[in-house]
Amino acid sequence: MKNKDLMKPEDKKCDETRAHCFVIQPFGKKTHPKTGKEINNDDVYEELRKLQNLIPSFPICISRANIGNIRKEDLHEHVITRLNESDFCIADLNGGNLNVLYEAGYAKGIGLHVILICQDPDEIPTDLKKYFWVQYSMTNLTELSTKISEHLDVVKDKVQKRRKEKETKVECFETRASADIRSRILNAKNKIDILQTNLITIATDYLQQLLDSMRSNKNLRLRLLTLNPQSIFVNYRGQQVGYKDNVGLYRQELDGNLQSVHFALREFGERVEIRIYDDFPSQIVFFFDDDILSCVVNAIGRSRENCSFLLKSAMPGAEKTFIKHFAHLWKEKSIKYPLPV
Repeated sequence: MKNKDLMKPEDKKCDETRAHCFVIQPFGKKTHPKTGKEINNDDVYEELRKLQNLIPSFPICISRANIGNIRKEDLHEHVITRLNESDFCIADLNGGNLNVLYEAGYAKGIGLHVILICQDPDEIPTDLKKYFWVQYSMTNLTELSTKISEHLDVVKDKVQKRRKEKETKVECFETRASADIRSRILNAKNKIDILQTNLITIATDYLQQLLDSMRSNKNLRLRLLTLNPQSIFVNYRGQQVGYKDNVGLYRQELDGNLQSVHFALREFGERVEIRIYDDFPSQIVFFFDDDILSCVVNAIGRSRENCSFLLKSAMPGAEKTFIKHFAHLWKEKSIKYPLPV
């Protein structure tokens, strides 16, 4: 099957105002392993897409794991990412596909509401029969979306509750490395803003992902805000992180990494901007679209070894604490790098 032919705008990106429904099913035409009948999964998918505008008070975005630009070996990770981004799922158990069962189980495990659909109820595992399910027929497929719509009031309540819980959830990571920054860089859609004292981890750990993400996504913009290597505050921070006897080496470290990152990112022109600030480094923060990764700074070591917290920009206090702090340093306390000759 040519999955690339199935790619549609609705499959690529969902409007955040709509509930994201991920359809778990095989692609294309398949033969049922028991009955030998041919099943056109794409026809089922097109019928499910009718749910998108069926109830005006509950707009939905229907999508599935179309793999036109996804390597086969990356499909599993791609599906898991899409499930984590979804509000609820529809899983087609027709034919007893093991991948569908696994993904439906994962969806339930992360708290998603899963609507099961099938042609033969006997194909629903006993442990899943307690959940809501809809029987459909390929000879009368137009009934499928109508039957599911009768259950959408319950789904709407569950989606709203889950979204509210996600907005107030803060994840804690033992170190910055365990916060999966590489994946967050690669999945960023519109912007990445980074506030760091020292760009050493950018240069050594995340530069390749930044290059890959910027090259593959022409809409992505990157802003880096880092301490001026010549700032007087380098003296104090250098002593804190172990350069008591030779702060000059710490300045060289800051300057070398700054030059290295700037040189590597120069190909993106105005889509990348680096600025240096001359103020006490009070925060280490990564912004990935609406996600904020705050890294704890202390006086006895490097922040990359301390715990980090992931939160949403819409959370109470996040705008004043992080977003406006970055904006203030960017506009009022920094200058563009490299400096004019």
